[in-house]
Amino acid sequence: MNPATVFCVLTVLGLGAACSVDNGDAVQASKLFGTWYEVDSYGDSLMAIFTKCITNSIVDTGSASGGIQKARSYKWKLFPFITWNEKSSLLNRGTKWDLTTSSWFGSSSTPMSIIKLADDFVILKTCPNAWFTDERIWVYSKNKDLTATTIAAINQALKDKNEPAYDSFRVISQTC
Repeated sequence: MNPATVFCVLTVLGLGAACSVDNGDAVQASKLFGTWYEVDSYGDSLMAIFTKCITNSIVDTGSASGGIQKARSYKWKLFPFITWNEKSSLLNRGTKWDLTTSSWFGSSSTPMSIIKLADDFVILKTCPNAWFTDERIWVYSKNKDLTATTIAAINQALKDKNEPAYDSFRVISQTC
């Protein structure tokens, strides 16, 4: 069984073609340069099965205009000897973005939108692709810990885009 099939089998809720990224904000790619910690993500039922330690950055100061390189390193706690290094490219298409992911499992693309880009946090949304069958919300922060004020601002940004808000966040950018 190939890894993409395994991921799809493990994912419980599939939202399919209903996903829309049309309500994303247009932003300047240069504002995303720097290190961002992945604070939480929603819509991925794998989170309930695997505990993963993630180090994230959205950074590439040499990137072409409108393009962002997103690098991640996954360590699965269930299989502590496995490290999954993933490199992704975000291509700006106005209010829409294309996310192409390359890793051990090959390459996959999906539409993405930037729901909110603030000084200290960014919220991204991706549609289903070959690796997951859910819509996903990704929350990144300039700091590993979120203040109550930041959480309120994140939830307001989600509500403004008709996305579900959350009362608590877990820091998943850590060292295994």
